[in-house]
Amino acid sequence: MKGGAAIDTRLRAEFKEWAREIVSRDRAARKRGQSQNTIGVIERALAKAFQMGRARPSGDVDPPRLSSEDGAVEWEQIMPRSRDTLWSLSVGMAQWKEGEGSPLLEHFSDNGRNGWRIVGERSTAARCFSKGGVMPLVRLGILEPANTTDNLLRMTKKGVATCKEFWRRGDAHDPTLPLMSVRG
Repeated sequence: MKGGAAIDTRLRAEFKEWAREIVSRDRAARKRGQSQNTIGVIERALAKAFQMGRARPSGDVDPPRLSSEDGAVEWEQIMPRSRDTLWSLSVGMAQWKEGEGSPLLEHFSDNGRNGWRIVGERSTAARCFSKGGVMPLVRLGILEPANTTDNLLRMTKKGVATCKEFWRRGDAHDPTLPLMSVRG
């Protein structure tokens, strides 16, 4: 859509989540050999998006908002691969000791394989993360260099707030929380 009006980033994120949900349900139905009406689901989503656009006053564009009042980035604004990385980093958040904070990520190169892993983990296969899952978190201010050589990353206060908000929503069984592990 060249030359069209800009679409609010939150709205685009919501549309992507609709698409991920449709793809996820389609895949699950195929796997179980169940009938599906994916075309009908897509048509209804497009109709809903169209009605949302018509209901919005002409030229009314919400300002992009990536973070909340406490600095947390909305989970919907994080790319799926980066969500998986952040989930893995924060899964033990309740056990973090005061002052120690989140685990550090270290850059590694092993037999021509480059990536990031949690400091202290022996195996690169245990939990390693690609550049594509880590660097967007740096750009969003969720991770930052922990040293001058940029081979160590740590979570920022914004990152901690983002993870706390994610886990709060997850514990509350928030149905609007984006799907995990559905790429788009």
